[in-house]
Amino acid sequence: MDLADISLSGAMQGIGELFQIDEDTLELRPNEIWSEGQELTLLINAEDKVGNKMAEVSAKYRIQSVAPTVEKFYPEAIRLEKNESIKIEFSETMNPESLQLTGELLEDEYKIVWSTGNVENDTLSISPKEYWIAGQGRSVIVDVQDLAGNAVTTLDNSFTVPMYFENFASAAVVVGQDDFSSRAEGLSAKNLGAFPIASAAVSSDGKLFVSDQRNNRVLAFNAIPSVNGAPADFGIGVDSLDSTDSSDEQKTLQVPTQVTVDGNKFVISQAEGEGRILIYNSIPQNGDAVPSVILGTGNEDANECNSADSLITSILVDGKVISADEENSRALIWNSIPADSNAPADLVVGQPTLENCYFNGGVEGDEEVPSARVLAFPSAVWSDGQKLAILDSGNNRVLLWNQLPTENHVAADIVLGQEDFGDHDWGDTTTDKDFLFPWMGIWSNGIQLFVTDTENHRVLIWNQWPESNYAPADYVLGQSDFTKNIGNDTNQNGISDEGELPSAFTLNVPTGVFGYKNNLFVTDSANNRILIFKSH
Repeated sequence: MDLADISLSGAMQGIGELFQIDEDTLELRPNEIWSEGQELTLLINAEDKVGNKMAEVSAKYRIQSVAPTVEKFYPEAIRLEKNESIKIEFSETMNPESLQLTGELLEDEYKIVWSTGNVENDTLSISPKEYWIAGQGRSVIVDVQDLAGNAVTTLDNSFTVPMYFENFASAAVVVGQDDFSSRAEGLSAKNLGAFPIASAAVSSDGKLFVSDQRNNRVLAFNAIPSVNGAPADFGIGVDSLDSTDSSDEQKTLQVPTQVTVDGNKFVISQAEGEGRILIYNSIPQNGDAVPSVILGTGNEDANECNSADSLITSILVDGKVISADEENSRALIWNSIPADSNAPADLVVGQPTLENCYFNGGVEGDEEVPSARVLAFPSAVWSDGQKLAILDSGNNRVLLWNQLPTENHVAADIVLGQEDFGDHDWGDTTTDKDFLFPWMGIWSNGIQLFVTDTENHRVLIWNQWPESNYAPADYVLGQSDFTKNIGNDTNQNGISDEGELPSAFTLNVPTGVFGYKNNLFVTDSANNRILIFKSH
């Protein structure tokens, strides 16, 4: 059809002009703009090239340029269960063909359904085909338009999908051993030295980093191992994977403990040497990595509290460095990565000032009792930049702050492992509430909490961030229930059997725990291995 074969009448004809797009498509465009709320009619008469007339078409329109809005978004909270649907209710009918979905969550397989009820296509459901993969910051970005082409404001929401475990769950993979019953120590691409400690780390591109303190190295795996006894791809701090030698003093490590990753930054904590916190400006890609900033506990000439003999474990989160300074019974916070090495911390937790360092806030000779403000030989910290958790090992407890402290000596909000802030003894029996020297292993995804209860040879899991003192754990790894406390007790008879071998279910002095997507890494120190548990 040609333009000459078309005749228009009605209100729209007088304020618009007809354009031919192709031989059978025409477009009516406004001379200026269609006015908001205006109701217009259009009559169309046409005939083809041989004179066949088309039946008259009458159309009515109401001009709308107001963008649609979101009436409801579910779930409202940050927690998204693995089989839960995301539902978005819009203020009007939307155009499904305009829908664009992006975001990390949607890297998983999913399906979409539009509503077909009273108002068609006004509600969008996004559901996993099987289940959402666990993890933090799992974003969903939604762009969509209504039938008039008006776009809703881009929706950008992030969720945390929790991890799921049952008591006495079996690990899926072991790192450092060829099988689950071995506990050899060694120096190779596959083995760890005796008693590896503290938590592993994973970079955003999926590299796994494991500290091997006895061999003065950090092992790096280019991908998370999927088979037992997988060899590392390179070692940080050494020239090769079968030697502890380093030809470059700048890259040498001295008893590395914990590793942590924050974006493109990488941190190694070590137990010896003047520089205890090594900060790398990029994720190491080979064994030649050299730190750009080195931090200690401060100027050790200033006072005894800055002695270089203290064991340090550190994390980096949102650009802040947070360290557990065990010997000095405190945690240190640098609000940003210092430009210069050995810069002093900005804040201290557990002590009133940086010049105080005796446990539980006392001075030598005093028998001070615990409180919400003090620490006794803390061994590990966790934070997401908003909340803070400290493993207060000497007091057999975990302290939680619902907001990251911004000044010295801030009191904790919650205590776990003790009935109140004044207690510090371990319980006479093993329960779902008590610890026996929890050491070095604490991690959270922001909604769940994981703690290594070291001398009870287990990992305790709280399915929600605890909101009350002495809250019980929900699940336990390494033991079949909350009353068992023997290491490597595969038959769960509660007896320490000489010669009883490790298994995929048991732990023996665990000292590290860390989660990444569906993987939970537990440092099983006395078995010289890292266990990888899979969220089910």
